[in-house]
Amino acid sequence: MLDWTTSVKGRQYDRSGSLDIGSTMVYFGTTYEPDPAGNTYHFAKDLTEYRSLLTSPQTFNGGIGNYTSSVDNGVYSQTVTLTYYQADRANPAPAEPDTVVGLGSQNATGTQQTVHMTAADLPRNITHAYLEVYIKGNGCDEQWFTDVPNDVAAKFPAAQMCGNGPYREVDAAIDGHAAGVTQYFPYIYTGGIVPELWRPIPAVGTFDMAPELLDVTPFVGDLVNGGSHDVALTVADAGDVWNLSANLLLYTDHHAATTRGALTEDTIAPTAVMSQQESTGANGSVTATVDARRNWRTSGYVITSAGRETTTVTQQASFSNADVVTQGGFAQDVTERDQGTNVSVTTDSRGSTQVSTHQWSYPISVNLYDQGRTTTTSPWPPPWT
Repeated sequence: MLDWTTSVKGRQYDRSGSLDIGSTMVYFGTTYEPDPAGNTYHFAKDLTEYRSLLTSPQTFNGGIGNYTSSVDNGVYSQTVTLTYYQADRANPAPAEPDTVVGLGSQNATGTQQTVHMTAADLPRNITHAYLEVYIKGNGCDEQWFTDVPNDVAAKFPAAQMCGNGPYREVDAAIDGHAAGVTQYFPYIYTGGIVPELWRPIPAVGTFDMAPELLDVTPFVGDLVNGGSHDVALTVADAGDVWNLSANLLLYTDHHAATTRGALTEDTIAPTAVMSQQESTGANGSVTATVDARRNWRTSGYVITSAGRETTTVTQQASFSNADVVTQGGFAQDVTERDQGTNVSVTTDSRGSTQVSTHQWSYPISVNLYDQGRTTTTSPWPPPWT
């Protein structure tokens, strides 16, 4: 169990913090908004899924990236501890990945929306594989759900509105083959939109930003070939800097040195199916509605010591964002709905089936009036460059 306690006093913006064990990111999040009197906050995170990293000596690296000046003078004092719990017959250890491979951290940008990471020296006996991705938008994409289509931003130059539209997704590819798509929870950081709203309680999930998990088991047949592999992550329509960090969570065959298999189906399209509509009101307002949807399927098999296992992963997702822009671009009324279902089905040679389902629904409404809009301030420095 990870326990993280932070104390800070003075003036500061929201900053980003992270923790790596070896080359594997195990935590990412943002901070509390301090005040002159000071405050202390604490959060805990279960790190059991990373237990394979803790069976040998490892380096630890992390903390809160901060910037101070004569005005922003808050300094973060942090204490981080790990607590181990002994499994026994009454409390057996849960099934967790046998191997965790950190792929590192990179930044995608509006001009370089795709980053490439290398996965090498993987076990040759993988049975199941998951790609875990930590994600954070910055600058104009810090609250990307309030971004407007570029032509709408161009109509109101004085408002300095952020463009590229409100839809973002992260697309994963393995050795050039589309491997999964994830949409992203609309976090509001403690410096976001109206900072006064997040004192004393921050918005949902910002202390510990949960990574997205993609089942890439259909690609195991390629991952066990003994070579190195390109794992690419693309932030669709990124307009600013996105922090991306990825890990492979691997389950292995305890009774065989090697497994083998093949990808048999992959229907992931390069982009989501999107539509955009705009209308102008009598008072000069503009209403922009952006819709997107995804419907895809991957499938593959693995030959293990227990026989052949086939895994099929499907996703059905929909997105809708309606943004009413008024007051020359200085006021926005945003209503967004982001929802979907991921299903993984594994069938073994005896016909037994295991099903895992993840459903999400991320509704958010924002009513924003800015008398003098400025570009959103990002946490600085970014946790990785």
